[in-house]
Amino acid sequence: MNTQLILFTLMNQEVKATYEFQDSVVSSGIVVQEIRKTRSPGIVLVTVNNATEVMSLIKKLVYEESWRFNCLLKIAKVEAALPLEDWEEGLPKLSEEFSKVIGQRTYRITLHRTRDTELRNRIITRLAGSINGTVKLIDYDYEIVIYLIDSKLHFVFPSSLNQISIAKIRYSTQL
Repeated sequence: MNTQLILFTLMNQEVKATYEFQDSVVSSGIVVQEIRKTRSPGIVLVTVNNATEVMSLIKKLVYEESWRFNCLLKIAKVEAALPLEDWEEGLPKLSEEFSKVIGQRTYRITLHRTRDTELRNRIITRLAGSINGTVKLIDYDYEIVIYLIDSKLHFVFPSSLNQISIAKIRYSTQL
């Protein structure tokens, strides 16, 4: 089963970040199948083969060999991607999956990379209205992170398990 990852780097560092990622994951058995530079500066979409353990393998690599990662800032595993033009059709199935995990606990929804306030409010309101738990902006149990990249909504859930901040890990290992 294939998994899509989002690689975050600085603007104009996409090629270096891609090579850095490929060189690092070769030893862990993760096979990179597709790399696609997006229209958003500093963001690369990568498809890999190792779906179940990919984030734990990458996190282990970052902790053990943080010196390898100079350009990469963050890596996120995409749980689902919906085209922007018909996101409302795919939302019920997705919110049902989120509701199973969240249950009656609290959650927060964060939408990145859009300046359209009306669209942001519509997506967040529609998604929040279809999930069982309680929305809480501070001190929440789960966070649903949505990135708008190349006219697709990329959902990262739960963000605490499926998002790795390399900069934070690098800083914490230097202390």
